[in-house]
Amino acid sequence: QRVAFARAVYSDRDIVVMDDPLSAVDSHVATALFHECICKALGGKTCILVTHHVQFLPFADNIIVVNDRQIEFTGSYDELLVSGNELALQMTAEGHSPSEQPKPNDGSHHHANPSTHKDKVAAEIQRQKTNDEANSIPPPQDDHLMSAETSKVGEVDLKSLVWFFSIQGAVTVISYVLLFAVWRAVGTVTDLMLSWWSTGEEIIGYTNITQLQYMQWYGIFIGLQLVFLILRQIPYSIGFWRSSVGIHDSMVRRLLRAPTSYYDTTPAGRILARFSKDIEMIDLVIPETFN
Repeated sequence: QRVAFARAVYSDRDIVVMDDPLSAVDSHVATALFHECICKALGGKTCILVTHHVQFLPFADNIIVVNDRQIEFTGSYDELLVSGNELALQMTAEGHSPSEQPKPNDGSHHHANPSTHKDKVAAEIQRQKTNDEANSIPPPQDDHLMSAETSKVGEVDLKSLVWFFSIQGAVTVISYVLLFAVWRAVGTVTDLMLSWWSTGEEIIGYTNITQLQYMQWYGIFIGLQLVFLILRQIPYSIGFWRSSVGIHDSMVRRLLRAPTSYYDTTPAGRILARFSKDIEMIDLVIPETFN
């Protein structure tokens, strides 16, 4: 909406038609856009504004009320309030009042005519007074509206680790932990085999071992290490995939069940960062760290 407002201002057209541009922004942003953009930047131009924000009606030169594809009223703000229209009754109940018009003296047969110059001046003074009162109300500051972002620092507590691995499942965690241990043990024996081969030491009571036998034993352990490397990656990948999906689903559920006040005090960029940067950390960085 704000980009569309900027385009309308920079286009410098004499007539600007706006189809409910204030509906997709917060109330304080709508107030700022109306006063700073429509009233000031587009001042002096013909602006046709379609809106449901009745608080801006006192600033309009002419008001058209449309209901069920029918025009119910056409006129000024003061005429609307005394018209008996459904919108006028609602606004009166909310505390809106028409501009005060000069009253005739008692016993006089002269009646105030709104077309006279005197009444026009009085109406313009009242309108300017209403504008000044509305402009004097400052919009709420974002610093007080938005909540500050907090993050924990230091070591990860045990409760978070237990919750993280519980999403993966006990069988999956035990499987890849055991396969990790076996793979590491086979790798250690492979390193020892290379050391024994280089020094010519006996292997578990075997003496006079030829170079071909050393090569065969070393090749066997290299093959076993490769097999256990593949086997341990299967439950490991499944487990961390479950963690990523579980955390993502938990975040979505919490967002869907969050109260409206949460979205009023939390910037959209902060929510997007949780679903982009943080999920990337869970998908890539944490598995590599554990690996």
